[in-house]
Amino acid sequence: MAGQSGYHVQQGGMDTEADKLDSAGDDTGDIKSAIADAVCFDDDILGGTDSGPAYRSFSTAWQDEAKTLESALHELAGKVRASRSNYDQADHEVIAQVNSAGSAGDSQVSTRPAAVTGLSPFG
Repeated sequence: MAGQSGYHVQQGGMDTEADKLDSAGDDTGDIKSAIADAVCFDDDILGGTDSGPAYRSFSTAWQDEAKTLESALHELAGKVRASRSNYDQADHEVIAQVNSAGSAGDSQVSTRPAAVTGLSPFG
């Protein structure tokens, strides 16, 4: 995880958002169940031979759409959680690499410039 001035991902916030997506998916599933046709009505009860099939097509389309939306919300929640896990893993890998680079170097290597000895060729 970067410091104050760098790229930063609030992983706890990602978990919260994934939970919200799962909750929305659960709510959509509840709505899907609530609008389900519990009884199969005859065309006459639904208004005749034209409106009966039209209603059934409409109802089926709504059921299919609710099922797709419920599934998509849960899938998206899973992807957010996977991304959070990937960010966490990347953070740990970077920390490990930085720590190993700092401890594995030659003690004679420095980031300080070498001392100037003698005259400069530029006078």
